[in-house]
Amino acid sequence: MPSNQLWFSFIKGVSLFHQERIIKLSVSMQ
Repeated sequence: MPSNQLWFSFIKGVSLFHQERIIKLSVSMQ
């Protein structure tokens, strides 16, 4: 299913984006 693979890569990209935001937030809080 190519659509399923596209959905999985989209979720991976979003989680990476949120990880970056969380790291920036924790750094600014310190």
